[in-house]
Amino acid sequence: MLTALALLKVRRFLTAHLRLRTACDFQMKGDAVATAPADFRIPDEATLLTRVQTGIKECKPLFADPAVTELDTPVKITKKKEEQGVVA
Repeated sequence: MLTALALLKVRRFLTAHLRLRTACDFQMKGDAVATAPADFRIPDEATLLTRVQTGIKECKPLFADPAVTELDTPVKITKKKEEQGVVA
């Protein structure tokens, strides 16, 4: 599942608009090609999405229940930080 998820993220990153921190728009020319192992072909996005969804269903017992963990963390503002104008 993790391999399929990683490949899906790479595939989506490459097929989305590649406008990174520059003002340039990049476009991929052709398809993504794996060089090792030599016979490996990166599956298409739909296949990867199906594999990830299936993997999540199969791994559901291994995930936390509930899936979201909420934490309450008390914040203590010290006098030194108040004097500097910094709030934690």
